[in-house]
Amino acid sequence: MRRFTCDCGQRLLWARTVNGRSIALNPKPDPAGNQAVYRDGTGTWLTRQLRDGEEPYGYERRLMPHVATCPVERERRERAKEARQPVPENVVPHSTFLAKLRAKRGRR
Repeated sequence: MRRFTCDCGQRLLWARTVNGRSIALNPKPDPAGNQAVYRDGTGTWLTRQLRDGEEPYGYERRLMPHVATCPVERERRERAKEARQPVPENVVPHSTFLAKLRAKRGRR
């Protein structure tokens, strides 16, 4: 079941993305937001991400994803960042290994 408030106390609006995933949004319009949100005929909130400089259509509202403004989520990210341990010198990070492998095979 979807919660309609976050741990930080902010009310949330849940919308479905064009890829079929759910995203929590701040319900108040925000000129800095990057989501164009509208309600379809069944009452479902749908959203699409705006590109740089793109404006929402007349029937859409510009909203901000909640994760971008949530103080609780920011604190969680900072704790996770602090908990990460540095990679030992004799270990190659997986992303570096894959990049070298792709370059060796002539791919990006």
